[in-house]
Amino acid sequence: EDGFVGMEELTGGKTDLTKEELEARFADVQKEYYDDLLQELKDDCATYRKATECHEYAKLLVNRQHRVMEGFQQYVKNCYEYSAGASCHNAGNLLLKGAKLPDGTVPVKRDVPKAAEFFAQGCKTTYPRSCVPIARLLQMGKFMEKDYAKAFEYLSIGCQKNNNESCFAKANAYIQGMGVEKSYTAAVPLLEQ
Repeated sequence: EDGFVGMEELTGGKTDLTKEELEARFADVQKEYYDDLLQELKDDCATYRKATECHEYAKLLVNRQHRVMEGFQQYVKNCYEYSAGASCHNAGNLLLKGAKLPDGTVPVKRDVPKAAEFFAQGCKTTYPRSCVPIARLLQMGKFMEKDYAKAFEYLSIGCQKNNNESCFAKANAYIQGMGVEKSYTAAVPLLEQ
């Protein structure tokens, strides 16, 4: 019930199991645990429609079940229907890199401009960690139009939400004069947060 398996349950009371047998039994127990957890999160997501449960469901689909496209679609739904910033961020990451499975299939193709949209959504909702990737993309200007001022706005949002990485990047923008007038005076307090 609590997800923990005792040695007695794992070994079935046998003391002469080989390492391979013990590893196989552990793998079976672990698979059963994650299958049960996946079903529980799926049910909770469908019933309660809470961002946390729905995000964890998507994360489990991607990371444990390797059902990347299904997990990606759940991230997208969570992002827009439940304003789940963490799901926006994870959808953005999948799009930023693309997802290639060991068998060579590509369930999520690389799409940097679309990734930027998800990072922007995450930044504006509940996930200030997304503010730095969208700002970096805007500062680089490689995959989208360079816009230092807009990048600075996103860093400001992240910093206001107490994201240290955003504050550090905002300080750097002041030091470099990227989207804002150069100002060491404005940078120093941000570096001390």
